[in-house]
Amino acid sequence: SDKSYDISFANSPYSLKGEDFTKGNETARVKIVEFADFQCPACAVTSKLLGQIYNSYSDNVQVVFRNYPLDQECNKSINRKFHQHACLVAALARCAGRYGKFWEYHDLAFSKQGILSKPVAIGWAKDVGLNETQINDCLNDKSILDKIKYDISEAASLGVTGTPTIFINGKKFTGNRRLLEQVVQSLLVAR
Repeated sequence: SDKSYDISFANSPYSLKGEDFTKGNETARVKIVEFADFQCPACAVTSKLLGQIYNSYSDNVQVVFRNYPLDQECNKSINRKFHQHACLVAALARCAGRYGKFWEYHDLAFSKQGILSKPVAIGWAKDVGLNETQINDCLNDKSILDKIKYDISEAASLGVTGTPTIFINGKKFTGNRRLLEQVVQSLLVAR
């Protein structure tokens, strides 16, 4: 459908349920909001593509990451055991984000998702520079999980049922992932 949504996102830790991690220019003409699951192989591919688009058009593009873990641990719409570490990884990514390391954790998690376990996910947080105390404090902080659940409920209200789901300037992108860059280019050329 051509329905367009006004998807709000938070640039500061104090708005909504917590900061959304973004890359790029706040006044960019093209805003890409991605709902993703760190255990989803297609999300790993898409995150690479979005990284390339960001690198090519950084002044004109803003990329926003939102969580939609396909894990019944935090996502009540999942009714079977599926990506069983996705909620944990989402939480650890947000923990890393508190210390300015979200994108480092994001890239590491997607590049190594094939070897995932709880100790591995925690190890990635240490690899990007978090210590044991920071990790434990963070994982015990209810606001981290609240924000992930907030993303999930907002995703549901936008009709998101799987990952990755991408919105470009509020419109759901339903084409082939390889066409993402062409869509961005056409929006930048249009006046």
